[in-house]
Amino acid sequence: MLAANANDARITDQRFAYARVALLICSPKYLSGGMTLGEVIQTAAAFVIVQGAFRWFTDSYGRLAE
Repeated sequence: MLAANANDARITDQRFAYARVALLICSPKYLSGGMTLGEVIQTAAAFVIVQGAFRWFTDSYGRLAE
């Protein structure tokens, strides 16, 4: 996936970083057999979506406070 501009590239890199964090958090449970690979991937995707929602709130807070 090619980014349209530098801002898109930064956001894409951050999303991959957040997904890696989620994968690291879930990896012990996956390795012990407590989670399937599909559950790990779903958890990582949910983590990225929630992080994006928080990012929208923090980016928009100034406008909402006016």
